[in-house]
This record gives sequence, structure tokens and C-alpha cells, in this order.
Amino acid sequence: MTRFFPWIVALVAVFAVFIDIPKHQISFPFPPTCPGICLNIGGLHVQQEIKTHLGLDLQGGTQLVLQMNLAEIPAGQSVSDYNQRARTVIDRRINGLGVSEPVIQALGDDKILLQLPGIDDLQQANDVATRQAKLEIKVPDKDNPGQFKSLVPPLTGEHLNQTYVSFDSANQPVVNFEFTGTDADRWVQLSKDYLNQPVQITLDGQQISAPTIQVVFTSGRGIIQGQFTVDSAKNLSNLINSGALPVSLTVIQSSKVEPTLGRDSVNKSLVAGAVGLLLVVFFMLVYYRLPGAIAVLALFYYTALTYAV
Repeated sequence: MTRFFPWIVALVAVFAVFIDIPKHQISFPFPPTCPGICLNIGGLHVQQEIKTHLGLDLQGGTQLVLQMNLAEIPAGQSVSDYNQRARTVIDRRINGLGVSEPVIQALGDDKILLQLPGIDDLQQANDVATRQAKLEIKVPDKDNPGQFKSLVPPLTGEHLNQTYVSFDSANQPVVNFEFTGTDADRWVQLSKDYLNQPVQITLDGQQISAPTIQVVFTSGRGIIQGQFTVDSAKNLSNLINSGALPVSLTVIQSSKVEPTLGRDSVNKSLVAGAVGLLLVVFFMLVYYRLPGAIAVLALFYYTALTYAV
């Protein structure tokens, strides 16, 4: 065991440095679409962005106040329960975007306060918070050529495994999905009933794709193709994975929040920390020589490991 210990220490150090590098500011020998860890091995799909997360006081962001549409809540149902379910969906969406330290809290029973550090685009914040994200597969309407209709019951994204983004043979981003349970059987049957016909994939009633079924499916898997960029494909995947909102939300107040600590203050803090670290290194090398050098290496190792964690 002791013979492998130095290699384990070195491997941990390399991994810590890999995590610590600010990939959004420094050119990194990895695809720009994956500033972190990206794996696509068989059924394992990992797309984990790695970056330093700053709070609202350090980088600013957006603040929204959301109003629930109480008319959509069935009589006798708890408004506060719908509020909790809506906040849970929003939380999943925010986590999918990698936003750190968001604030998602109830304002009374029918309102939600949302603070998003690092999100300066109000339209993006509105989309994240208010899109219903109801995915549905529709089929050709024989009575109205060129139109599509819902199945009975509708085939929606309620029973899907986690979607993920990959690239097709033309190197275009696509969203992969897979129905589970009885919906997987319905998807297979749909491919038999509408072979060589187009089906419509909609999100919140808007068409995002209308592919023609060219083969009979053998499982609940499929892909969503469209004029996607990598970011738009990831956003669509995140919306589907987070689930649909239980009730529609309306933004009644929106504002940009400026950082209470400016970038200049952060830079000065970094410079002060670097100067202090160099003074410690200088003292250790001058006073202790070789033991000091070993201690300095241990200090840098501990610093990289602590920052990575």
C-alpha cells in the first residue's frame, strides 16, 4: 500500500488543480462546450460544469417576484402546497443551470421570491421561472390535413428518464429522451401506427420538432432535433428534466441586483492573499531551507485541495 501512496497523492493533486483552473477565463485544452467533466459511456451521461461560484453580493444578478395563477388551482386544494411544488420545480431548473446560492422562497401563499446570482439577462431569468415546460407528442390529424392532434390520453413528458444532449452524425446538438413504463409501449405502438408519417413534438404548445418516423421503434428512446445551439439544447434538456410547473407563474416585479462588493474589491483581496502567501513562502525557504521547501509544497497542496473542495 505504501508504494502506491505517492501516486495517490499526485493523482489527487492533479485532479484538484484541474478543478481549480478557471475554465471560463483561461483557454483550456477541452471543448468550449464542456468546461468541466463530460462523459457519454453507454448508459452513463455526465455533463458537470466546474467553476468557482460567487454569491449575489460578489457578482450581482437578477431578482424576480412571481405571482401564482390561483384560478388554475382546483377548489379545495392548498395554495401553499402548489407554492411548494412550484418552488421545487424552479429549484431543479436552477440546479441544472449551475447557479450557486440562489434564493427561492415563498412570499405569503401565492408569491415566490427568486434571486439568481450571475444571471443578468432578465429574459433568461423569466424563461427559467415561468415556462410551463409541458412536453407533448402529437400525431397527424386525419380530419385536418397538415394539422396535429393530441393522443387520448395525451403522451407527455411526465414519464421520462433524464434527458441529455449529444451530437448527431452531422455534429448538430440533439436532445435524447426515453419514455418509461406504459408510455414506452405507447411510443413503440405510435411508431407502428404512424410509420412514414410526421409526428409533432411540442413544448408549451409550440412546435420544436416534427420528424418523420422512418422505422418501428423497439424501445421508448428518441431524439429531439431542431435548429439548436449547444446552449439552447442544454436549456431544453434542463426544462424537460425539471418537470412542468404545477401552475402558471407571472412575473410581477423584476430587477437587476448590483454586487455589493465590486470586482475591484475582489481583485484587491486576491492580490493581498497572493502577497501574503508569497511572504510565507519566502520566510519558510530562507529560515528552514529544505524542510521549509517541503512545507511550502505541502501548503500549496493543501491550498489546491481546499479550494477544489
